[in-house]
Amino acid sequence: MYNEMKWQKNLIDRPKLFFMSQNEAVWALIAFYLAITLNLLVAFFYPFENDIGGLSDELSLVVWAVMGISFFMVVKVLRGYRAFAVATVVRLVYSLGVVKTIWIIGILQVVNKMIFLVAFLCNRGVFYKESSSDEENRPNQNRSSPWRAVFRDREFAMHISYILLCLLGLCAHEFFFSLLARRLSLPSSLLASPFSL
Repeated sequence: MYNEMKWQKNLIDRPKLFFMSQNEAVWALIAFYLAITLNLLVAFFYPFENDIGGLSDELSLVVWAVMGISFFMVVKVLRGYRAFAVATVVRLVYSLGVVKTIWIIGILQVVNKMIFLVAFLCNRGVFYKESSSDEENRPNQNRSSPWRAVFRDREFAMHISYILLCLLGLCAHEFFFSLLARRLSLPSSLLASPFSL
């Protein structure tokens, strides 16, 4: 218990790592929504054509209005981020094209998953450094590196493979994003209260 308290204090002393580790569930939820978006774009628009047509003036105005209203709600009330995200994706698809939109969302997915991986490692105490006096007082059998435990962890390997699939989707072929669908089940902690985030 004492070591965990020291580890928490060490984590709090690093504000960026503390922020990332405290929001691990948020990063997982963002990865979930980005994976759904990527899969829907690949499913609806494959084979990708250079010109998918444009929006009519009325529909374009509706998309801009939804973007504006939902952006105002996100900034002022901290609600409406899903509507803003959907309107932004629709605007990007019809302004930049499907392939560039997939690239943008894929890059966001890689960055988000890397932030999630840092939070994952922080919550497992990998970035905790003990002082030399703490290491001397600890018995030999407990001196194993937290990195060894992380590299043996199947969940860590799954997150690394997720990042590799995203990179393959960006570099090789967009169908690699469809393999992200195997991970489209929300963790049980997120299913408990879907409206809490």
